[in-house]
Amino acid sequence: ALPGQDCDEIDSFELIGTLCLTSGMPLREKAEFLFDLFDLNEKAELSINEVTLAFRSLVSGARKIAIGASIVSNEEIDQVALDAFDLITPESLKYSVAMTDDQKLTRQQFCDYALNCPEAVSFMDCYDDIVIGQSNNIAADASAKASPARLMADELDEEGKTLKQPMGEPWRDQQRFLRPDIAGEKERASPPPMDGLQLDRICGRNSGTEAVYTSDGDVLYAAGSMVVKLVADNGGYNQDFFNEHSNRVSSLAIFHAKDGMGDTVASSDTGGDNCKVCVWSSQTLSSQVTFSTRHKNGVSKLSF
Repeated sequence: ALPGQDCDEIDSFELIGTLCLTSGMPLREKAEFLFDLFDLNEKAELSINEVTLAFRSLVSGARKIAIGASIVSNEEIDQVALDAFDLITPESLKYSVAMTDDQKLTRQQFCDYALNCPEAVSFMDCYDDIVIGQSNNIAADASAKASPARLMADELDEEGKTLKQPMGEPWRDQQRFLRPDIAGEKERASPPPMDGLQLDRICGRNSGTEAVYTSDGDVLYAAGSMVVKLVADNGGYNQDFFNEHSNRVSSLAIFHAKDGMGDTVASSDTGGDNCKVCVWSSQTLSSQVTFSTRHKNGVSKLSF
């Protein structure tokens, strides 16, 4: 309950989550603990509702122990949660109505996001291993170590002007997470440079996974979690990629078409969470059907 309020009950998620947040555990262990805490169905995956509940509970719990902490809107918290799913969603599905219903975060994906998202890292670091000494202002003690970019209010001087934040931590350089008044821009900053990175070439291939030929004479073979399309071009070769898998591609099968629309390819993966089978076009490399398998270790062989 908030200070000054009479209440005989507390929110268990807020209590346990805040205890984890302020503990001395390493950040990765905190992320793993929080994943297990909010994995309500115990299926080793989190839905968008569970991730949103986790973030809202942590922010609410932290505000209740931090005197003078700013109030963060649910819209801002929800956007941080949605960003996690946006990063793992293929471009072809980002505008699908059912995207958020079907997408789940595995333990690895949740931990990777929590440990790389500037807001999440700075928020956890802000309340990390808080030691209460002579001061009773936990918010001030925590802010002395770090201040989240969007989850904490800006500091103001005596005249009410925004103070410039210190630039000591790497996450402060992520311009898309800065508030417009800090960045000196009227509009939200553009996405970080990594959004524009493009895979140019892959060396090597997966042993034990067969290569297949398309009707056009191109070669398809597996390399890690990618399927490489090798296309002859002016005496050399160019590569293109099918990248809908998140685990090691274990099998390829192809159905040769004679309609000039491209062959139909099926690919499967093994060795990780959320193993799936993808059916796609060899010409456009666009996914036609994707479904998760019920096999514990994925699918090792496909055939039409």
